[in-house]
Amino acid sequence: MSVGPLSFSRRQLVTLAACAFWLAGVCLWRFVPQLESFAPWLYHGVLWAAFLQGAAVAGTWLWSCRRHEPRRRRAVQTAAYLPLWQLLVFAAHEAGLDGLRAVLANWGLAGLFLIGLAWVVWGLELASRHYHQRRLARHPGLAARNEYLGGVTDVPERVWNPLDLAAWYYGRRARRLNQSLTALALYSLAFVLLVAVLGRLQGCRELYEMPAGGGKQTMIAQTVKVQKIIRKKYVINRFSSIIFNPPPIDEVKLQLVEQTAHQYAVGYGAGSEAGFSGGTQRGKVRFIRLKYDGGDWDQDFGVGADLNMLIEYGIRTGHKVHDQTEARTVAQLANFPLGKSPPFVYMTGQQSISLCKIEIAVLREDLVDK
Repeated sequence: MSVGPLSFSRRQLVTLAACAFWLAGVCLWRFVPQLESFAPWLYHGVLWAAFLQGAAVAGTWLWSCRRHEPRRRRAVQTAAYLPLWQLLVFAAHEAGLDGLRAVLANWGLAGLFLIGLAWVVWGLELASRHYHQRRLARHPGLAARNEYLGGVTDVPERVWNPLDLAAWYYGRRARRLNQSLTALALYSLAFVLLVAVLGRLQGCRELYEMPAGGGKQTMIAQTVKVQKIIRKKYVINRFSSIIFNPPPIDEVKLQLVEQTAHQYAVGYGAGSEAGFSGGTQRGKVRFIRLKYDGGDWDQDFGVGADLNMLIEYGIRTGHKVHDQTEARTVAQLANFPLGKSPPFVYMTGQQSISLCKIEIAVLREDLVDK
């Protein structure tokens, strides 16, 4: 029996090409954010094109399958969920709405978990019915109906398949409940592990972006200021026994005071606003405090001290600053990639600071390598 080559329609080929371009955009954004500093306009243009065309293709499939049978319609809706969700997260990121981006990312991830769970439940039900029908065909006299409904039956063979409701480790009572709980536990564990593994990848790490700007740094000018210092005038009783050599009343001593004046523009590199040459338009200076065990790391945290310092920094430098302060654990510093890590973190407290070996290694890497 020979199988001919696979044939695709024009619409399917366009969809495959769009999916490949969308995946390339996701990898570019998630795994190599450092390319933004080389060609920012090209970088953002490619990302917008990839995500917009992915959402457009998803929208066309949703419209064309609106009258199809439910199973196919649900499959198309599930596939369209990813590019639409990714576009919303990317748009919030580009607009500098960090709070909205975090909300969309977290709730979108929760929605993805529920969608996957629904497909697991549906697949488990379909597989259970399939094995139920096969057992009925092999053993017509078996009371398989009671078995499928969760009752106790005598199954001729020992079943190991977890998709089969008659598996021996589901017990002899409440088999359907035991199978559902097992599937939920395994799916949740697999989902958490997948998110944890992806979270360790560079593309899924947190980015610290400095504000873009410019200005040309000049040499610090030395200025000389003439300051008059007038000696105090003493009025002395001429008949006093104390001898003074009073200076003339109009004696003035000139003192040259050397002062330094910061006469350079705020910022460095190409640009007109206050910022940094390697920054981005949505970048902001953030104040990150480190959390640790064994001490009062949150002393005066928030409005009391950190936010006041952040606001004062923005007033004095003209840089764009974040609207609130933040806190991260020492281990979370590993989520920042090289070149997109915070240049400044703050740690304080009056009690003991307890760090494990992993946290010490992460802190050393952040201070030395990043």
